Amino acid sequence: MTTIHQPIYQNDELIPVPDDLKRWQKRGRECKGCPYREQHIGQPTILGRLTLFNEKASWDGTELKLTHCEYRIVHKLAMQANEWVTYRAIYDTVHYEGFVAGIGTNGYLTNVRSLFKRLRCKFRLIDPDFTAIENYAAVGYRFVLTVEAKPVCPPVYHGYEP
Repeated sequence: MTTIHQPIYQNDELIPVPDDLKRWQKRGRECKGCPYREQHIGQPTILGRLTLFNEKASWDGTELKLTHCEYRIVHKLAMQANEWVTYRAIYDTVHYEGFVAGIGTNGYLTNVRSLFKRLRCKFRLIDPDFTAIENYAAVGYRFVLTVEAKPVCPPVYHGYEP
């Protein structure tokens, strides 16, 4: 029996590994570092009215019931606040770089739009006037922070809070 990272031989000949398996192996290695996790473990990241903490998000202090995938999208947008994030970059965050689904080369656009439709609904359950996620047609999405709301990582208090 071989492990996933060992070459596969049959009758002393190397069997080529399919591209899908190579992508899966690459994705598995990338997930170990979890690039979407907060930089400051154990501390909330506060971006205006949005708080990200331990892979949970809250808006105005009320927890959003986000899936793991939705959290990764919100995290990506929030960490690049006020910058446009392309449809492709968002889709790569959901799956992996180069993943293709849907009809044609731009089939993923519909999938990304439906993800954002669900995301906005979850934010609007808490705040009916929610407008922090903007769309630029054929480009992507961005999370808009107001001028006074800059990303903040609060200081660590060891055992007590002032």
